[in-house]
Amino acid sequence: MYETQYHRRGWTHRFNTRHRTCRRSIAFRLIDALKNLPRSRGKGIQPRTLEVFEDLGIIGTVLQAGMPYPGFRVHVGPLSLRLGPMGGRKQATEGVPYPNLWLVPQSRTEEILRERLAPARWSG
Repeated sequence: MYETQYHRRGWTHRFNTRHRTCRRSIAFRLIDALKNLPRSRGKGIQPRTLEVFEDLGIIGTVLQAGMPYPGFRVHVGPLSLRLGPMGGRKQATEGVPYPNLWLVPQSRTEEILRERLAPARWSG
C-alpha cells in the first residue's frame, strides 16, 4: 500500500480529497479532528471553490443556500456610506463561470458536502 501525506489544508480540500479517493475505489482512512460544528467559522466561498463544487455536482444546491456578498458600509457618526460590494460584482464568462464571492455559512456548506458524499460509502 502506498502512503501519501497531505499538508493541512482547508475543510473543503478534505471533503474533495475524500470524494475523489472514494470514486477511485482506493482504501483510505481520513482522520479529522473537526466534527460537525454548531456554528460557522467562515462564510465566504471563493470563485475557484465554486468551480470545484460544480465538478462535484453540488453547485446548484450551494447557490440556492447562499447569496452574493452584501454591500459594504462605513458608519461615521450619524452618516452611513455605501462603498459598494465587498467582493465585487463581475459578470460571469465562459472562462470564469463564477467570478464573485458567494456567502454561505460553513456549517451549511459542510452539510451539503456530507449529503453529496454519503453515497460514496465512507465513514466520517
